[in-house]
Amino acid sequence: MKILRAAVLAVVFAMAAFQPAAAQGVANRAFVSGGASDPSFKPLNGVGGIFDAICSSTVGQAWVRLSSGWGCASLGFVNPVWWGATGDGSTNDAPAFQSALNAISGGGVMFVPPATSQYSIATTLTSSAQNLQINCAGDKAAIAKSITSADVFQFSGLQNIRVDHCKFVGAQADTGGAYINFTNTAMNAGNYWIESDQFLGGYDVVTFQGGQQTFVSNVLVDFNTHNFLTYGGSYVGNSFINNVQAYGLGSGVGVNNGTCISVQNSDGMFWSTILCSQYQNNISLKPLSGNFVRNTVWNNINTDTSGRSVGGPGVSIDCTAAGVVECERFYLSNVISSGSRSHGFYLAGGSVFSCTGCIALVNAGDGFHFASGTSNIRLSNWSAEGNSSPFNGGANNTTDGISLENNVSNVSIMGGRGGLQSVLSVTNSQRYGINIAGTTHAGVQITGNNLLNNATGPINGAANLNTTTNIVKDNIGP
Repeated sequence: MKILRAAVLAVVFAMAAFQPAAAQGVANRAFVSGGASDPSFKPLNGVGGIFDAICSSTVGQAWVRLSSGWGCASLGFVNPVWWGATGDGSTNDAPAFQSALNAISGGGVMFVPPATSQYSIATTLTSSAQNLQINCAGDKAAIAKSITSADVFQFSGLQNIRVDHCKFVGAQADTGGAYINFTNTAMNAGNYWIESDQFLGGYDVVTFQGGQQTFVSNVLVDFNTHNFLTYGGSYVGNSFINNVQAYGLGSGVGVNNGTCISVQNSDGMFWSTILCSQYQNNISLKPLSGNFVRNTVWNNINTDTSGRSVGGPGVSIDCTAAGVVECERFYLSNVISSGSRSHGFYLAGGSVFSCTGCIALVNAGDGFHFASGTSNIRLSNWSAEGNSSPFNGGANNTTDGISLENNVSNVSIMGGRGGLQSVLSVTNSQRYGINIAGTTHAGVQITGNNLLNNATGPINGAANLNTTTNIVKDNIGP
């Protein structure tokens, strides 16, 4: 009998792994205080019933057959259906969701089961719990943002909050609010996860007001009208982004006027395998007074804004605000910026910028633009083709593959291509492969680059460099 009891309990507690279907034939009725039942749990003998009088002292228990008879056992999660969530697409299910969150105010799991249509949320849901997980049944459990200018979820818990396998749906006409807003700004806040989620439409997607150790992975965003990821003015340490596709709304009602990924104050950005497309600005790092951005490692990132009527640089690191504490150490590899209405890559005022295998294609401005005061730049195996593109709002033969403003120091540009290559079958609109403005430069080395087939010439301004501290040699160009 002990063996049988242990086997039954093992099945019941396996339900804590968020697989309610596994409970078929095991749980009689799942219920909560007040007597609401969950029809997704069917009794073994086909006889219904709510055992509120016996088990309601603890939310999230089920009446199950044990070896010694029927008894209560924990399911390991709560379900908004227990409080009356309908998922019919028209009823406001926010009160039921809020009740479920309140039931696990000390931490726990809320499972969102499949719906006949979608769960409509018309008021903001809040939780101050830590050790909290929202787990959904994927596409079949869509959560609809029925609030045009406010958040869907606001989480203020200090640590360990996770949202996974959820689908969020919002209107293209939304004017504010995020699907998920992490509001805790304490220095020890963090370990926040967005995992395997989908976000369709809506204004902002995810906002981190603060937090160390933030994780975003396996995420799809489409028809977004403002910001995908926003890392706010409070300190955000060690952000991890992996395997993300984010598409802004390029035209029509609610056309995107925001930024795919925006960072104001962060230390440690470890990002890989990201696509940002059709945002007004794709990736922007812009610290303000008292802020810093530093220690960035990016790999395999693609930003594309082709066909947009307005927009900023594909990748922008702007450190020029007064009072910025620190802006340095940016290590990029295999990053592509194409089709922007401005420069492909823009760096202003920062230090220690390394870009290996980076590509700038058909941007309206320069492929790579380094503003005055920027230092310690290294480009290798780079490519800049077809920039100054009229197709994306540029003027033919006015901007360059690489542009160095005056007073840019310690620059190494080597082994790259700055002209029209076979990958593009159009007449090159790019003025120079490399344009060097002014004469106040130190430690500039431009070697081993192919600078053929630009509209005006390979290099401009090299003759003005002081040959004692600057080297230009072994480049291919007429």
